[in-house]
Amino acid sequence: MDRGPFTPSLRVMSTLPRWGIVRVLHRQSVAEHSFYVALYADGIADLLGWTNESRRVHLLRSALWHDVDEIVTGDIPGPVKRAIPQRDTFETYVITEMRKHFVSYPRAREEEKPVLVAANLLDECAYLLGETRGGNMHVVHALSLSKRRLRAIWRQLDLPIVYIDEFLEAHATMDTPLPGDEE
Repeated sequence: MDRGPFTPSLRVMSTLPRWGIVRVLHRQSVAEHSFYVALYADGIADLLGWTNESRRVHLLRSALWHDVDEIVTGDIPGPVKRAIPQRDTFETYVITEMRKHFVSYPRAREEEKPVLVAANLLDECAYLLGETRGGNMHVVHALSLSKRRLRAIWRQLDLPIVYIDEFLEAHATMDTPLPGDEE
């Protein structure tokens, strides 16, 4: 199997669905999610004042690759991931399987992990708010939990909560003009 930087295994992320146990209107792929996590992580880095270019590049690479292990596991629901009793054994298994696909790939540094968690939760909330705007009330509970977890990690990052409030409001109403919406 090709384990180089252009392995076809990466393309699986574009067809690998997220939210497997939640009824959704729009099926989000792991690749789409990773793209938004990278964008949001970059924005959080701005808010944190991270100006070192090499640090920013590593953060963005880590964000793009943060769920690549799902080509082996599929999208495991968050509550299941958090409840796995032998997490070390599971992670060893995933790493072993990933080495069959990739020689190496960027892993988040300790200081990047809370940023990636926050960026991940921003995407979760934006996605779930989009679902509710489309009339999907099946996601309301998941959205409530994601908002709570987002606020907790945001406080850990010591960033003003007003950014979260504005983000959630904008995505709840989509009152932010999109290209082509101008009159």
